[in-house]
Amino acid sequence: MKLISRLIILLTPFILLNTAYCVDIKNNSSYQFDLRGDDGDIITDRFSIYKETENPGPKISGFIEGQWNLDNDNWEKVLAGGQIETNLFKYFYLGQSIHFISGDVLDYLGFDAENSSIETTLKIGVGFPLAWKTRLDFRNEYSYNLEKCEASLNEMILDISYPLNENTSIAAGGKHTDRINGFDTDYLTLSIALDF
Repeated sequence: MKLISRLIILLTPFILLNTAYCVDIKNNSSYQFDLRGDDGDIITDRFSIYKETENPGPKISGFIEGQWNLDNDNWEKVLAGGQIETNLFKYFYLGQSIHFISGDVLDYLGFDAENSSIETTLKIGVGFPLAWKTRLDFRNEYSYNLEKCEASLNEMILDISYPLNENTSIAAGGKHTDRINGFDTDYLTLSIALDF
């Protein structure tokens, strides 16, 4: 309950920033079905704030993300940090984030529950438009823990997305999570993204 109160306190400035500075807020929620049954189903919610620019170029955003494990009723992960991202050559995507990480299921990193650490994630992807306004995206996210000075996670994600309207899109796909010093998990994912 204390963590939920902290999340509410952290999200309140995002809403105030939106009205005061006309920044954009994006919320991406997903349900991840554990196909192997070794980790458990996960609900993920990510809030990002950013300022859309007219000129093409890098986009800088701040974010907070929570991942709740439904099988053991614990925070799989809680992240808060910043990200820079850009599209290259029309179909390619490149992003880099640095964030604080905490959670109850970070034993593969060798941390005690509820301890926090800092990590960075490199995101490389490619995306193509398909028929009926759908889009296919594949990306790899490689995380490196700065406190332990070692790689912590490698995730491969494949999504097919469909825009319901200008501010809402839905997606379905799959994700393979390789905990480099722990077990692997495969997920089927369903998600919805909202732009405010």
